[in-house]
Amino acid sequence: MTTQLTHRRTPHSKRRGCAALLLPLALTAAVTAHDLWLLSSSFIIKPGQIVRVAANSGDSFPKSTAAVTPDRVARCALVTAAETIPLDKLQVQGDSLVITAQPKRPGNAIVELVLRPRLITLPADKFTEYLAEEGLTEVIEARRAAGADKQEGRERYAKSAKALLQVGAKDDVTYARLLGHRLEIVPDRNPYTLKVGSRLKVQVIYEGLPLAKAQVESGSTAMSGNKVKTRTNESGLATIELSTPGLWYIHALQMVPLRNDPEADWESSWATLTFEMK
Repeated sequence: MTTQLTHRRTPHSKRRGCAALLLPLALTAAVTAHDLWLLSSSFIIKPGQIVRVAANSGDSFPKSTAAVTPDRVARCALVTAAETIPLDKLQVQGDSLVITAQPKRPGNAIVELVLRPRLITLPADKFTEYLAEEGLTEVIEARRAAGADKQEGRERYAKSAKALLQVGAKDDVTYARLLGHRLEIVPDRNPYTLKVGSRLKVQVIYEGLPLAKAQVESGSTAMSGNKVKTRTNESGLATIELSTPGLWYIHALQMVPLRNDPEADWESSWATLTFEMK
């Protein structure tokens, strides 16, 4: 499996995403959706410690350029080995939506956030640029084969994010728990048991099944905006080299065609996983 280290080329369209989403959907704008990450005030905590988890929306990890509003949230919860606790203390603070959580049991804990779908329309060239950045070559080829590559891209997108916390010193397998997101990234080991320089395998799951040939990108706060891209194998597995300390994110996106939908021709699912390497 090959990897490629690149500097994140943010299309002009993506930088303008949130502002354009405030315009009527009928207005074509050169925008795409921002990525979504969950960043805890502390990722390694003591049992009972209260943490503030910021939902950051932007194009350059971990910075946020626009806050997700609470009305967009379909589901938010704290998941542990023993229970799933809905989280309803959501508040916009600056450019972030802040979630308050208090894991009480030792072991892993996951804060999950699922957003409701939204619609977006892009000019043909900007849509192709966005598809290329996300490694969606099959969508580019399908549009070209159908003679639609000169047409605007109409997309319905939905995003989900997970932050993996380590509570106390206990090791459990909550990190590998499937939460039922349409697209989900699941590590094969607890990242908090690994050292810098270790390799972590992750599996990309789409609608409950492993997703082959999906582009997976990763990066950390120590990588100065650089990111590593790789692809999953036939079992949906990709290998991430945890080369630096700091906050880490892993991102994947899947897009499928829609049939007989008056509003969109494509539907995408976004997923991220965040954790910390000491």
